[in-house]
Amino acid sequence: MHLGLVTCEFFDAAVGRMGGFGFASRSVIRCVDRTPELGVRVTTFAGEPRFGGEPRVEQVHGHPVIPYDHDGRRVLIQHCRAIRAARPDMLLTIDYRPRYDRIFLSLPRTPIAIWVRDPWTPEDARRIATVRVPGDSSMARGVGHPDTTRLRRIMRIARLTGRRIAFVSPAPHLVARVEGTYGVPLRELPLLPNIIGKPSDPAPKSARPSLVFLGRLDPIKRPWVMAAIGRRMPDVDIYLLGQAHYTPGPGTWTATDLPPNVKLMGHVDGPRKAELLSAAWLLVNTSIHEGLAISFLEALAHGTPLVAGLDPDGVVSRYGTYVGDYLGDGLAGVDAYVAAIRALLDDSGRRAQLADAGQAWVAATHSRDNFLRHFAALCQRLRVRLPMPAAVTARSDQRVLIPT
Repeated sequence: MHLGLVTCEFFDAAVGRMGGFGFASRSVIRCVDRTPELGVRVTTFAGEPRFGGEPRVEQVHGHPVIPYDHDGRRVLIQHCRAIRAARPDMLLTIDYRPRYDRIFLSLPRTPIAIWVRDPWTPEDARRIATVRVPGDSSMARGVGHPDTTRLRRIMRIARLTGRRIAFVSPAPHLVARVEGTYGVPLRELPLLPNIIGKPSDPAPKSARPSLVFLGRLDPIKRPWVMAAIGRRMPDVDIYLLGQAHYTPGPGTWTATDLPPNVKLMGHVDGPRKAELLSAAWLLVNTSIHEGLAISFLEALAHGTPLVAGLDPDGVVSRYGTYVGDYLGDGLAGVDAYVAAIRALLDDSGRRAQLADAGQAWVAATHSRDNFLRHFAALCQRLRVRLPMPAAVTARSDQRVLIPT
């Protein structure tokens, strides 16, 4: 089976942005590579044009890429021809962006599975627009969003052509935000889990209390709140894992004048990230918006509880502490963050209980095997042939739901 993976991120520092969408696309590619009995090959379709300075690539993570070429009649025709020539049996999209439409329309009968990951309703957009970088009155960078309700048009065309389209998500509770985001009403949103690796050799917790922040150092994540927490908690080491995606300027945050216990680590991956996540006592998230943050799942997989100002599907309150929702720059929440962090740092028994429960949940839900089971069921219901062993195609409770 030939899978077309449609994404706007690759999780390759040499190519572009390093966000959750890219992590998901890389995870699918690695899963296919490590499960040859699936009988699946992957072609990645870039869902957006390259940013200035990003190289044009023909392969990523060892698999071919169809680049998204810029507009212009001749280039557009060539791009559509390249899409059609790939002839995938199925498209799996990392969320939805309007620029994906060119790929959809070039392959008018290819079944589509839309992996809903980070829906923005109009209410979400209004909340996110309140973000300001402290000391900067400019509109924060990265708080805009395309009009994803254009997906309705693709759905209308699909009904006319008989194309099969399914919606799935690593976070089924996001069904409440689907209609507001995509203009497509759904009754339910079936599970297609993330693929979170199980730590093979976890590091012990650090001797001195430590916190980890894992995410882009962009305004929507409000990393300056971590710096404020660090000033209030000088006895705690804080590691910022991530990098900014925007060049310095109005509406961006520059990490200057950090207290000595707040350490910039840049983009960290592989064994070093695993070591830092395992050694941390807590993961702290200061974002104004998330779907189900992959950083939550990675931390829990390493036995590290959560403290956050968001509580998607109750994950944070089940496996950590939800501090409450704070708009704007988020600095009004620093007292609540400090109190929640201090309470967990001082209660080793509670931390251990949360760590064990969170680790068990991630292992049971967001595992490679569970992904394969749900992916197999998805292919079956989209009528896409997926050769694989009977053990992997074990019965799943996933249903493919056609929008109402």
